[in-house]
Amino acid sequence: MSFQAANPASLPNAVGGASSAGLSPFEAEVVALFVDFMQLLGLPKSYGELYGLLYASPEALSFAQIEHKLDLSKGSISQGLRALRELGAVSAQAAPNGVAAREVFAPQTELRRLVSVLLQERLVPYLRAGEQRLAAIDAALAGQGGDVSDKHSPVRLLRTRAEKLRSWQKRSSAVLPLIAKLLR
Repeated sequence: MSFQAANPASLPNAVGGASSAGLSPFEAEVVALFVDFMQLLGLPKSYGELYGLLYASPEALSFAQIEHKLDLSKGSISQGLRALRELGAVSAQAAPNGVAAREVFAPQTELRRLVSVLLQERLVPYLRAGEQRLAAIDAALAGQGGDVSDKHSPVRLLRTRAEKLRSWQKRSSAVLPLIAKLLR
């Protein structure tokens, strides 16, 4: 199986759930890029819409400006901004004079910091949960009968697969500190 980069002309309209009426073509494409990226990470589409809009904006935006540009509910915007702030992807700043808002939001554009936070917030907990899952898999396999000496036994096949999962887990856990060190 081979993968090819998508032809931009064949891509669907930039912002699936968001109304692109308030977005420039540039903003719409940047938003679409980050929607795809966030969904790849298993994060809500709205996070990509919010981050993409902030990234595409030359100035920090207020909540009202974001609401005007994106077709998202106030709750989705509020929840998304809070989550993106916790991830370190967005920062809030006091609004400059002349802006009718308490605070404005700007993207964190340093890739090193973003990836580092995502690793710590998403991958480390996943790997820890994986260790617990592997222990549960081992316990479940221990409870199954069957002849492990038979090369074609289903139990032997499943134990071999469980060993493979354990190997993947071990390799992932070994690589994570190296990646984190490179990002410092």
